[in-house]
Amino acid sequence: MMRSSVLVILFLLFSASYALGDTQDNFNITIDVIAPPSDFTLSLTPLATVQINWTKNIAADTTLIRRKPDSYPTSITDGDFVYNSTGETYIDGDVVSGNTYYYRAWSYNATFNLWSTYTGSYILVQIPALFDIKDIVILDGIIPDLSIMCIVENAGGSDADITVSWQLSRVDTGFILDSGADTFAVPAGSERIYCINPSTTYVGLCSISFTGGNASASKTFTTSTIAPPSGGGGGAGKPPLYNVDSDGDGLTDAEEKNYGTDPYKKDTDGDGYSDYDEIKIYGTDPLNPHDYPKKVFPVILFIIPVFSLFLVVLLAKNNKKKKGNTG
Repeated sequence: MMRSSVLVILFLLFSASYALGDTQDNFNITIDVIAPPSDFTLSLTPLATVQINWTKNIAADTTLIRRKPDSYPTSITDGDFVYNSTGETYIDGDVVSGNTYYYRAWSYNATFNLWSTYTGSYILVQIPALFDIKDIVILDGIIPDLSIMCIVENAGGSDADITVSWQLSRVDTGFILDSGADTFAVPAGSERIYCINPSTTYVGLCSISFTGGNASASKTFTTSTIAPPSGGGGGAGKPPLYNVDSDGDGLTDAEEKNYGTDPYKKDTDGDGYSDYDEIKIYGTDPLNPHDYPKKVFPVILFIIPVFSLFLVVLLAKNNKKKKGNTG
């Protein structure tokens, strides 16, 4: 209904202009009566493509969308063509991760060849977070000091939070013995150690499962108990491995177990560099004695003696010259 009204108004204006004597062969009527698309939004899909949504103006026949990297298109012919049709959604797959793209959209009325003003938005295209849960390690299967660790990896290109849920259950009956969940950040391209301490009195074959970020992993193990020491008294339980650093090298015993290094030796491969330094600082292999940080001879140790020698020679020449002048 609204579109018909707009067309009637345009027709009346055209007729009035002609009736008033404007009979030139070429003339233009510029009337801004068509609005740009509304609700124009951009979002990143899991495949690192751009999902575009909008509401087409009721007086428009089509919607034109164009884009440019790093700046907005300045006109309906500037930038790269993206879309020109009657729909209200489109996925733009012709984008490259790491770039920022600026989009603009126009409404078009074909009957009167009218273009609207533009609307637009921009988006940074990057590979989204891609989580994996792997390497479940039973650090301690002895009740009541159960301690379990898993590695959470973000193989994607975006830093993101992940909520990891875990569940400890009996294998024979499926009965849930304990469960929980935690949310934490995992930077892009990195791993995070996640440790839990389930509480149960059940002794037998158990299953521990972790789920989060469309990833899951599970492992079966057997819980056991140790008789208290003779004489009674019990005493405090041992601290969990993820808080212990037995060799004092800066890596917890849980981390050492994950990396395959010896939690009781600061320098597992004996190359003169601690496990912590090789893993966290230099990025060399803590298990290979031939892969270690290369020592660079300090330049200053060379410069100081050379400069000192130069000063000695210079002073000797000056003294000799003074003696010659006074003689």
